[in-house]
Amino acid sequence: MRNTLKILAITSITLLYSCSNKLEEKITKNWKVQKMEKMTPVTLNNYVPIKVDINSKMSYNFMPQNKVKLITQMGSSMQGTWHINDSIISIYIKKEKKELNILKLTDNELVLASEKFKFYLKN
Repeated sequence: MRNTLKILAITSITLLYSCSNKLEEKITKNWKVQKMEKMTPVTLNNYVPIKVDINSKMSYNFMPQNKVKLITQMGSSMQGTWHINDSIISIYIKKEKKELNILKLTDNELVLASEKFKFYLKN
């Protein structure tokens, strides 16, 4: 019984680690923001997306070893680190943490959402 539990625990950890690694590999690219929407609440559970004009240089560059470089809406460059847990990317810059939900991820398309914004990215 103990051996079975150990095997199940090791298998689960290995599976989670390999899935996380593959997700990290898929995200580790330079993603250019193509479109940005502000999610404006209409009712408690209903939001209306409002298109936001974006800076043509705005991007998220997720690099190996969990480094990240952002070009913001204002055109400034910021560097920090990133971490992925399940379908949430956490970005740490200047002692601040920003969490973004991964809504879609393909080889050349990434859709991220925060509480107020949705970002459509391509590489």
